Amino acid sequence: MVYREKMVDEIERGKCICCKNSFPKIAIHHVDGNKENNNKNNLVTVCLSCHQLIHKGFNKRNRIEDQIKEKVLFFRKIILISLHKYSEDYANDRIKYERAISSNYGSVKRCLVCGSHSNLKLYAPLFITRFDPTNVKNIGIVVCKKCSIEKENIVNLEFVSKISTKYK
Repeated sequence: MVYREKMVDEIERGKCICCKNSFPKIAIHHVDGNKENNNKNNLVTVCLSCHQLIHKGFNKRNRIEDQIKEKVLFFRKIILISLHKYSEDYANDRIKYERAISSNYGSVKRCLVCGSHSNLKLYAPLFITRFDPTNVKNIGIVVCKKCSIEKENIVNLEFVSKISTKYK
């Protein structure tokens, strides 16, 4: 492992570039996703937890500080584009999706317009239904039935999917 030899000092420090914590075990991440590219400017030290998030992405509401999450998502986007060959738009949507599922986005139980607690409907943004067509995780914009009828434009917003589900 040639890249480990180039990163000896960084490995000894054991500091993760994402979460800034020190760990006895540290991983080396290839920024561009190419394991053959062992240039020192393509290598960063990350803890095993952040390294897994960079490669696997967020699949649940991970309890992680926003600043760390943004650094992980930055590296994740590079991986999606260079390694998985996503277009930049598709990668951006994927990052939005992972940011949403790892946060409290959509966990509000009141109407976005009037603040009502009853007859709520969930409207999922397109970047959610692109990766989760049935919106299993119930992420989106919550609007009550009255406001969605009175303000038809809420349902017709470009970023809101035609699929809507009753809010549980």
